[in-house]
Amino acid sequence: MKKQNKLIVGNRSWADTIPEWVLDEVKAERTINAAINLTGRTKLTEQEQVGDAELVAYLYPATMAHPMDRDYSDIYLYLTTKLMLRTKRVTRENLPDIFREIFQKGLTDYQESLLRELRQKIFKARGGEISHPVFDALKEVFKEAKEKVKKDKKLKNSRAA
Repeated sequence: MKKQNKLIVGNRSWADTIPEWVLDEVKAERTINAAINLTGRTKLTEQEQVGDAELVAYLYPATMAHPMDRDYSDIYLYLTTKLMLRTKRVTRENLPDIFREIFQKGLTDYQESLLRELRQKIFKARGGEISHPVFDALKEVFKEAKEKVKKDKKLKNSRAA
């Protein structure tokens, strides 16, 4: 059986220091992404299924364990700023200067490519798509309904012929 839903962190020795609000945001992002994937009409890519909060939760303990290089530091500060603004923990006006500078500057193309690789790595390491009993059951219902519609359409077409 494939292990799913694991929280992947950059350094396990500091994982217990991840702020609770970040973990709450990881749960919220995962729930939203599972709901988006539910109907099968819109399918998020593997990279899109790893949200900003999950990336912050991954990078946060790594920042505590050892200094990060400039690119990963910028990625971490950018995502943390984005997350703090989204959750209204700060406003643009009261951002610390370093956060404001990096957020306004954005990420370079190279940093964006590192971010995509990191999303992919986390997606695979956590076991793929998030599994939840309610969403898994609803996914089955949608799948069966879709198959029934397809079968009914086929039957209707064969009768018309």
